[in-house]
Amino acid sequence: MIPLSPNDLQCGIVCAKATDLLIGEVQELKTKNDRSTCQFFEPFICGGYKVQLRLDWKDLDNQGNPTLDADFINPYTDKHDKSMRAHPAHHTRAQVDRRRIYQWVFEDEQTKLLQVELTWSESLTSRGNFSDFCSAKLTRAGENVP
Repeated sequence: MIPLSPNDLQCGIVCAKATDLLIGEVQELKTKNDRSTCQFFEPFICGGYKVQLRLDWKDLDNQGNPTLDADFINPYTDKHDKSMRAHPAHHTRAQVDRRRIYQWVFEDEQTKLLQVELTWSESLTSRGNFSDFCSAKLTRAGENVP
């Protein structure tokens, strides 16, 4: 699968929504700038961190689904805890044979079952040829034409 470019993300996806299937909460995902290949969830507090979930469209599985990444941020300093990149909750793959459903778990403190729905915009340009056939019968003036 080919990762999406920032332009693909900005121009191709009209709307991205995530539903937490455990609580029914729906939120629209946003990009942060024109160079980003991620779509971001609203941050939330969990385990003493401000957690920022994001769909990373540079890291696709074999079904074309992005990876759900989690950034763990110190809520007091607003700095990322880089040691958490090794934590299993940092990368979450979509569930096998399920369309963009992610089960994110952080140390028994919080579980999210997220279903992501996308609305894409596509354009199609086609070129075609048209041909027609015409026939004529010549008659002399005064002849009866059936």
